[in-house]
Amino acid sequence: MLNSVHLQARQLIVPSFPGTIAWMPKWACDFLRDSFVNPASFDSKPTRRIYIKRNQSSSRRLINENEVIRFLSQFGFEAINLELLSVGQQANLLAQTAIVVAPHGSGLSNLVFCQSDMTVIELFSPFYVYPCYWLVANLVKLNYFYAVSYTHLRAH
Repeated sequence: MLNSVHLQARQLIVPSFPGTIAWMPKWACDFLRDSFVNPASFDSKPTRRIYIKRNQSSSRRLINENEVIRFLSQFGFEAINLELLSVGQQANLLAQTAIVVAPHGSGLSNLVFCQSDMTVIELFSPFYVYPCYWLVANLVKLNYFYAVSYTHLRAH
């Protein structure tokens, strides 16, 4: 037997998708930035360097993520699990970040919160390269770079 749920609202707000899947207009980036970033986060030049971890994800994980983190830590990078932060905390973190390195994934949606001219390096598998975060980076005027990892494949 299924339980029925009845909901009634005085006002219902249903957002529309502002573009096509994974492609947003600039006004959407501006709206998100204005809604979530504390203006004080933009008072100083960003200095943080972060690596966005994907170890909690079920897909597109780096097999050698611990090695990547150790390598980047030599250059002052912090490894961050964005899933453990609120949206506001993520927004303010990215607004204070000078360089982001991350495997392709939803954490890069937070690029909308970055200050212009910061740098992002997106890591791709050779089997899945999708340019949606390149577009976001261009909309908010970031320096965008990417790397595609290749592994030696052997036939069995």
